[in-house]
Amino acid sequence: MGRGAGAPAGRRQARPPAAGQNRGRHRDLLQKHFLDLGGMGLRELRQRGHDILLLAGPTMDLDGTIAVYRWANATRQATDSLVPAEEMQRIFDVPHGHGPTAGRDRAEGMALLDDQHILIVFDSPADARKTAANDIVADSYRLPD
Repeated sequence: MGRGAGAPAGRRQARPPAAGQNRGRHRDLLQKHFLDLGGMGLRELRQRGHDILLLAGPTMDLDGTIAVYRWANATRQATDSLVPAEEMQRIFDVPHGHGPTAGRDRAEGMALLDDQHILIVFDSPADARKTAANDIVADSYRLPD
């Protein structure tokens, strides 16, 4: 392929495909889903079977409720979707900093330990979580069946 007008040597200029050629070839791989999490923002997500587990909390650097949700059969959605709150199962709330620990212990990450347990990690951990110079305590939770 030759250089496009104005393209630096060694670089190729991107050109859109001709009409009807390769358009939408990835469209069936991507879907958009809008989830009603009661105003909370998405912090992390993990797949568990056909379900998606979501860690949701304040959308900015604020103290507030943080919760783990289950979106049942999420991977089986055939099309883009608007998912109402009643289809989002709120499994539990994650403790977070307040009072003297305000601004601390905000759950920020989640990992599956196995099919029955998740690990929640925190940014800005409270001093009680810092057990040594390079050690921070994370929380493990059992998931409902």
